[in-house]
Amino acid sequence: MQIALAGKTALITGSTEGIGYAIARQLARAGADVVINGRSEEKTANAAERLKGEGARGSVTAVAAYLATAKGCDALFAKVPHVDILINNAGIFQPLDFFDADDEVWDRHWQVNVMSAVRLSRAYLPGMQNVDWGRVIFIASESGFNIPVEMIHYGVSKTADIAVARGLAKRAHVLVSKYADHLPLYRQAQIMSRQGIDLDRSTLADWVGRAAFELRPVFDALIADLKRSMSCCRGTRGNAKGFARSAQ
Repeated sequence: MQIALAGKTALITGSTEGIGYAIARQLARAGADVVINGRSEEKTANAAERLKGEGARGSVTAVAAYLATAKGCDALFAKVPHVDILINNAGIFQPLDFFDADDEVWDRHWQVNVMSAVRLSRAYLPGMQNVDWGRVIFIASESGFNIPVEMIHYGVSKTADIAVARGLAKRAHVLVSKYADHLPLYRQAQIMSRQGIDLDRSTLADWVGRAAFELRPVFDALIADLKRSMSCCRGTRGNAKGFARSAQ
């Protein structure tokens, strides 16, 4: 599916690698001016440079900000005061038994997975409404529907993301969607590697292969919604109908 996004600015949080980077690449190839975001200045800059060489037709900007805090979200908004497309992708998870997950674990997941999306949506939605065009997308997870027993704290945060998306779809005069994370195993492989947990090559190869196959439906649904919003979100604010959907 082809769509032209020239002149539209898209911010993808947590986009230095994985799902976020893959979404940024697709939007850049469609002509959008893409804002790459991550915690590390170096890693974010490197991701932006890499994206420029992978078919980006619009500009690519790197903005490092720690979105688990209000200060970090404010800093990002100060550097990028308007976007047409906001992809709330930043997220973390940590497999941990309920009785081992203390308040700090719960709060960290809540701040990164939920409040970053809340703060940025609150910051950017008014600007979208002012120009009668906008798109807010939440990358949720199947864990928001089927809470994983090994990380209840994560599942709760993803359920909250889905609830925020549904609420904003009713409240805002722009289109708001939620998408289930189709790559739980791919994300798990990345994070387990960072935590020093060894995975054999056959396991990793299988997970990455499944990731490449399963990511396509997310892109197709996302681009389809963007194409629909290109035609229905013009004119008065009242003409922009909010809805929430899940790419399952």
